[in-house]
Amino acid sequence: MFLLYVNDIENCVADVAIKLFADDTNIFVHGQCLKQTISKVNDSLALLNDWFSANKLSLSINKTFYSIFNKRLDNTNNSVIHISGSVIQQVACTKYLGMFVDNQLSWKEHIQYIYKKLLKFVSIFYKLRYKLSLDVLKMLYFSFIHPHLYYGIELYGNTNKTTLKPLMTLNNKILRILQHKPYGTCTAALYKRFNTLPISVLHTYQLLLLAHKFVHHRGKLPSAFSQYFIHNYEVHNYSTRRQNDLYLQRLRTTRGKRLIKFKASHLWNDLPNNLKQIQSLNLFKHEFKKFCLSKL
Repeated sequence: MFLLYVNDIENCVADVAIKLFADDTNIFVHGQCLKQTISKVNDSLALLNDWFSANKLSLSINKTFYSIFNKRLDNTNNSVIHISGSVIQQVACTKYLGMFVDNQLSWKEHIQYIYKKLLKFVSIFYKLRYKLSLDVLKMLYFSFIHPHLYYGIELYGNTNKTTLKPLMTLNNKILRILQHKPYGTCTAALYKRFNTLPISVLHTYQLLLLAHKFVHHRGKLPSAFSQYFIHNYEVHNYSTRRQNDLYLQRLRTTRGKRLIKFKASHLWNDLPNNLKQIQSLNLFKHEFKKFCLSKL
């Protein structure tokens, strides 16, 4: 009933993306000029405040924050965003749907959050490995470790190797502990024994699942991704070997090449043809994982 009650909130502000999750409301505003964007935010919040008042709802100011995503963050400290006379606090990082999103999109805070969560299992697993069978220890890994690594891997896995390395090292250590292997054991053998993938490869795995669904099961994707990629044959009429591949824009910057759209397209195009032709999603998952494990 509450969801029905607040469902029309997106109609109170035009040209602003409003995202709802239960009673958690987020608005996303973008623009070319920071000053104009701040003004647009304040105008939008004024309309939202009117909607709250009309629907007898109140906003928790102490739980409300904002972040500015900008390549040039030199003037952001002068910005003031307010609602109903109260100034909203600016933060460099905030939690959104279980992920810590920082204004540089470096994902350092989120990776540290996962690292601390998993670190507490190290001493527990040291004791349990002497009392439980390998099959049960494997179940524990996929119940308590893997879900934390897997959630949001498409995003936080897109960071640089230096930022990701501590989490990868910790995951390797946990696998060694559970499999009762000494330090220096080949990490590839650890992953193959548990039939799982390293964090960096899990990131690739998820991006390719997105590309596979777009190519073979586009109707199963959310509407936001229905036109996310473009095939080469949609750009030109030449009959080439690559006409069914995904179109790659010419990007020169490192930031541009880290875009999910570009990375997923590049990864898909580089797949062997026998994998790209698999239409069944479950079969593709199985075969691609087997392919990755063979390459470790």
